[in-house]
Amino acid sequence: MLFYGYRSKIRLIQFFVIFLFSLLLLFGCQEPGETQSNVEKFESGYVVYNLAWHGSGVESVFNAFFPSELKVYFSKPYVRMEMSTMGGVGRAVFLLNTKKGEGNVMVSVIGVRSRYKEVIAKDNVSFLFGTNRTYSEVEGADTIYMDRHCKYATSYIGTDEANTYRLIYAPEIGWATMNDYIPFNGVNGLVLSGSFCLGKIMVDIEAKELVQTELDPALFQVEDGYKEISRSAMEQLLGFGFK
Repeated sequence: MLFYGYRSKIRLIQFFVIFLFSLLLLFGCQEPGETQSNVEKFESGYVVYNLAWHGSGVESVFNAFFPSELKVYFSKPYVRMEMSTMGGVGRAVFLLNTKKGEGNVMVSVIGVRSRYKEVIAKDNVSFLFGTNRTYSEVEGADTIYMDRHCKYATSYIGTDEANTYRLIYAPEIGWATMNDYIPFNGVNGLVLSGSFCLGKIMVDIEAKELVQTELDPALFQVEDGYKEISRSAMEQLLGFGFK
């Protein structure tokens, strides 16, 4: 009887050890993303980026006269990108409906308001970003950026693999089709650091502020007082060297 009781205790201890080991396998060996059950997810808010412009050896000119900041508002399925020049002389706004693939470029220069409307979904090429789309290898490794769990991937501008850079994005922010009609197409999440092309000019972006908040739907509507112009007229107005 004593021996039988001793064997029962041994089996109980063995069962307890196996049980603990199973818990460790289930909860202690998951990927970092799987264990972050409290990761903040949101589809409405805004992000502010620092901008750095590059092109044909005149970077100093671009950085002196072009906007140094980009503000992006997002609320599924809408995206609004907004830039202003030094002193507020010029202002450019890009409105995008990521569900319908419709975009509006609104430019105000010294009080003169002009708008160009496009349906990007027709040919999947956006006017604002020219024909040089950004191809991104989105299967990147995990990283921490702005105190958030993000991913980074090696990407390049257009189809030129020599123009590589590191793209960092937050999968928990935004929605699956958020980047379908902008240079970061194929990336599932909000881009926090990277580069894209505006015609012959390359722009580096780096997030400096990220805020989760409910947004006024009016932000994603075309404002009054903008005269619709042709694509060629908008190209000349912006003067970014679009093709």
